[in-house]
Amino acid sequence: MSAVLLALSAALLLLPGLVIGLAAGLRGWLLAAGAPVLTYGLAGVLGPLAPALGLRWSPWVLLGGTAVFALALAVIRGRLVEPERVWTRSKHLVVAGSVTLAAGVGVGLLFFASKGFSAIPQFWDAIFHGNAVRFIADSGDSAPSGLNVIAQPAAQNYFYPNGYHLLVATVHQFGASTVVQALNAMNALLIGVFALSMTALLRTLRVRAAIVAVTAVLCCAFTGFPYDLLTWGPLYPYATGVALLPAALALVVRALDAPRPALVAVTALALVGLTAIHPSVSIAAAVFGLGLLAQRWLTARRVPPGELLTLAVLAAGALALGIAHVLGTLSAAGGPAYDWAVQRGVPEALGRLVFFTRSFDEPQWWLILPFVIGVLAFRRLLPLLWLLVASLGFGLLSVGAAAYEGRWVALLTAPWWNDEWRLAALYLLAVLPVTALGLVTVLDLVRRPLPRRIGLVAAALSVLLFGYLSNGLYHQRNGNRLAITFGGGPTVTELEQQAMNHLAGLVQPGEIVFNDAQDGSPWMWALTGVRPAFGHALASTEGDGLGKERPLLRERFHAYDTDPEVRAAAKALGVRFVFIGQGFVTGSQQRAPGLVELDKVRSLRVVYQNPDARIYQLTEPDGQRPADQPGKTPPGGPVVVSSSPVKPKPSSSTPS
Repeated sequence: MSAVLLALSAALLLLPGLVIGLAAGLRGWLLAAGAPVLTYGLAGVLGPLAPALGLRWSPWVLLGGTAVFALALAVIRGRLVEPERVWTRSKHLVVAGSVTLAAGVGVGLLFFASKGFSAIPQFWDAIFHGNAVRFIADSGDSAPSGLNVIAQPAAQNYFYPNGYHLLVATVHQFGASTVVQALNAMNALLIGVFALSMTALLRTLRVRAAIVAVTAVLCCAFTGFPYDLLTWGPLYPYATGVALLPAALALVVRALDAPRPALVAVTALALVGLTAIHPSVSIAAAVFGLGLLAQRWLTARRVPPGELLTLAVLAAGALALGIAHVLGTLSAAGGPAYDWAVQRGVPEALGRLVFFTRSFDEPQWWLILPFVIGVLAFRRLLPLLWLLVASLGFGLLSVGAAAYEGRWVALLTAPWWNDEWRLAALYLLAVLPVTALGLVTVLDLVRRPLPRRIGLVAAALSVLLFGYLSNGLYHQRNGNRLAITFGGGPTVTELEQQAMNHLAGLVQPGEIVFNDAQDGSPWMWALTGVRPAFGHALASTEGDGLGKERPLLRERFHAYDTDPEVRAAAKALGVRFVFIGQGFVTGSQQRAPGLVELDKVRSLRVVYQNPDARIYQLTEPDGQRPADQPGKTPPGGPVVVSSSPVKPKPSSSTPS
């Protein structure tokens, strides 16, 4: 079952982009690496367009859009002249093996951490992503503005990029998985996609094949990306966007080298893909792109007018295809910027960046040492100077976000939520090839003084030694990092899942269940299809876009017996049931004031309970009859007490 799910996820991620890329004339590594970002670009175009055309999102929409785009590109393609990039067959095979190894490690680590893709991610943002996938799959509403029903149901102007969610929802619509399994399977492909993406960029920039191969392998080694981002948050769309960013840049380089209409068009589509996944990744791509252009033009000592024209057409095409996302991003940018409090001092923040200790105290020494060697030998990677400079800039911004308060730091880091974790991930984009250069430099020193065959054997033994010293590319460390978010609690335990499943048998279509936004109950939407009043975790002070009923009930639901405003608010929302879970999203959360001591409310009757959850049904204020069925027994009948054994609850942990 897991293999089928993984194959389905890979097919939906790759096939639409492969068809579009082939129609545009892409071939080889650039086609393979460009396929995922082109698929997301297609979703980014079709997502806002489908509702305007009266279409529900489904695999058929994705299939039809693929056919239309491929046909249009085939018409305008002409002959694509490929710049000469000669690799021997053996080099292709070595690089392919490296990408496959990295992809296999990524799939394996997430498979085991998530208990066969079935475990629920426990932290904050995972709730939103799960509910967004379920909402799109069930409703067919693919508009980015449609996700307001999850986080801000009363908001008039709402935007959240949903390219990532559209593809996962498509996986779920095939009926081969739960929402949780679809999320985990798509995320399991991330490292393989990242390795492909880095391979395409380095090959396009004519980097030596050995360095490309080692870079691909190292994509599964650094804890800082993607493992940290799959735990902190977890930031699934952002991590996906960062993984695809190098492939998008590779397409930009190729479009500048061979500015054919079809190639420029698919590059514009790739940029739409980044924006549809997460606009902050598009901003990062612009920063990297400016560095690339600066080095390209300074090296040539001129600014070719043809390249300026290509860039203008590219920008216009991306704007036209992604206008809905651009306008939505601009409208959302007017809201208040998030600013994390100072987390640590400058020395500690720098140390975490340099020694790769952001999530573990132990430095990744066997990556640090080759990185230092790579820095010393960097003249062999001068075509990547722009990448190094931009990545160092993001690294310094991550230090600023962690260690400084102030207007300029807040302004410069605002597109990335003033979040050191997001910024540090971008820093690693240059660390990877530099570390690979260091390893290749050592291998060259081992191999070159020896006869060819003996030298190859010595190099192979050196690779094995590195794998041993790094504990299998730090697979245990990275697996432990992933496992943090799949602990079976405290946000949603197995017993709470049982209660949610029971609730699904009580709730009628169209009803909303009142819940506490700070416990794990918002997950009920993704897990069972039952819509909660709060579809996402919220801080206790958040209230924007919620309307008047939800905040009122959050503060005063316990006054239902005596407060007519509370009863009117519950009626306006269509509330018949209340769900209370035992655990919270983070250890710092507390029960909403209005949901404290509900057992004392005469108008609430317990219809189900187990050690981790309770379901209440509303009755008339005298506590005798169901509010919606006077004189009849509540749908739940007598209170159901689960006989499931009480499991020891894991301790609450906050991502760090």
